[in-house]
Order: sequence, then C-alpha cells, then structure tokens
Amino acid sequence: CKKQLHLFLHAIALVLAYFGIYAVFKSHNDAKPVPLQNLYSMHSWIGMTAVVIYTLQYVIAFVYFYLRAGSNDFRGAVKRKHMPTGKLLVAAVLAAVLSGIQEKLTFNGTCTFVPKDDDDDHDDDMDHHSRILHEGHESGEMTFDCYLGNVIGILVFFLGCYVLYLLFNPKQVETENTSSKDNLELAELEELTAMDIS
Repeated sequence: CKKQLHLFLHAIALVLAYFGIYAVFKSHNDAKPVPLQNLYSMHSWIGMTAVVIYTLQYVIAFVYFYLRAGSNDFRGAVKRKHMPTGKLLVAAVLAAVLSGIQEKLTFNGTCTFVPKDDDDDHDDDMDHHSRILHEGHESGEMTFDCYLGNVIGILVFFLGCYVLYLLFNPKQVETENTSSKDNLELAELEELTAMDIS
C-alpha cells in the first residue's frame, strides 16, 4: 500500500512539473511585444535538470519496483541507487526553488534599492515596473515584495534542510537498508514459492 501511494504521489508531482514547464515556455513565447528567451538562467537549468532526472527516476522505479522487471539482485542494485538519487533530487529542487525566488525578485527589481530622486536621467534607467514598486520609497527602504520573497526563501531553505537532515539521519539510513534487505528476501521467497507451486 505504501509503495502504491509513493508511486501515485510522485506521478502527480511529475504531471504538475511538466504542466509548470509548459506554462513557463508558453508565457515566454507569448510575451508581448516580443517573446522572452527560454532557459536563460541558472534557475531554468537546475530546474530542467531536476525534472529530467526525476522522470528517469520515476520510469526506472515503475519498471523495476512496480512491474518487478529483472532479477532480485538487479532490483536490489537499482534500489541502492534509487534512494541516494532521490535525496539528490530533493537538494536539486531546493536549489531550483531558491534560485527561482531570487530570479523573480531580481527580474521585478523588487529588491533593488533606489533613492528617492527627481533626476529624470536616473529615472529613465529604471523599467516601468520598478518605478511603480519603488515610487515614494526612501533610499535603502525595502518594499513589501522584497520582504515577502526573502521570508518565503528562508522558510523554504529551512524546510529543505530539515528534510535533508531526516533523509541523511543515520537511523533513517539504517531503516532504509534494513527495509531494502527485507524486501529482497521477501521477493526471493515469493519466487521460490511460485516455483514450488508450478
């Protein structure tokens, strides 16, 4: 039951990831007056790399753990790679989320401190959105968007660190190894039972 739930939840996550990628590419390509460049940032590259590895991870797990293709020894070898790869993906997703928040704040000019200034030349250097965000703000004063983005980033960072701590906790690693061994022994017993019946 746990394995089916694990498979189902990751299937939903995978579908949502591809839907998000489609939405981003569509918004870039449909941007006016001219389309925006795709895959121009570190956030994009980390995110795409994570999705590709995640897809391979899911397909391999589906074939070898759900459909039970291959021998027990081979499935055991795959599982020993499957778990650390999953932990790597958690770190990659964390990096993608944090770099995405930073990119959005930078793109909007939200955290760019602009002195209150009547100089038209200086004002022309700012895009329209930045002028709206910083209108009426004194030099060095952060906007609400900047506070919000940084607070969300800090919360995501600590949540990610806590998840990684749980995954790399020695007790968790020992439990995973024991579970992997028990599952392989159970699979071998099932195969021997099936052979005896036939």
